[in-house]
Amino acid sequence: MNLKLLKSLGALCKEQLPTILSGAAVIGVFATGICAAKATLKAKEEVEKLEEPTTFEKVKVAAPIYGPCIAIGGATVACILGANRVSVKRYAALAGTCAIAKTQLQEHKDKVLEMFGKEKAEAVEQEIAKDQVSKKVTGGLICASDELVTCKDLVTGMVFKSSMVRIQAAANNVNTMVLLDGAAGLTDFYDQLDEEHTPIMERVRWYCDSRIPMMQIEFGAEISEHGLPYLTFTYECD
Repeated sequence: MNLKLLKSLGALCKEQLPTILSGAAVIGVFATGICAAKATLKAKEEVEKLEEPTTFEKVKVAAPIYGPCIAIGGATVACILGANRVSVKRYAALAGTCAIAKTQLQEHKDKVLEMFGKEKAEAVEQEIAKDQVSKKVTGGLICASDELVTCKDLVTGMVFKSSMVRIQAAANNVNTMVLLDGAAGLTDFYDQLDEEHTPIMERVRWYCDSRIPMMQIEFGAEISEHGLPYLTFTYECD
């Protein structure tokens, strides 16, 4: 067999050792039960062959029969203890790594604060937080639920409470109006959301024969000055 393949298999077994030992322990529990049941029947038959046996004679006859059961049970216990030992060692190593990473992160933050000052350090943290929230939105980790959150229209600057579901539904209704009536405006969109109009909304409309006939919402996220995330959305218009 290829030496490289053997090394790969060895590394895989080492990595999955707790799982392998746990699986072996499960099999061992069932095997011990089955073996004990069979051994009990066989021991009973052998003891019944004896005439008025003493306790010592019974043990002497049954002990060899139960030997395999004891061996399997011992191996099962060893697998359980081994899996626990490996897991404890790995958890300890992981905890140590996390502690080191936490210390390094704090040292990094202290150095940024020392070199650039409090305002720039806070600006860096804000940008990092903003990137993290944006990744969660684009990665689908923020659920498109109907829960009301702070929303900001990046085109008009409107800030209000709504949800991704309601905003998208309002946009779908606007597009339906465009298809049926030939045109619809941003005021129609905000009517769907029960929000007030602003002068700029009167100038934003979509037409069937225009370059951008539909209202297509693009969601994002930003961090407020107080460090709280909020939902943003934008759209194209003529």
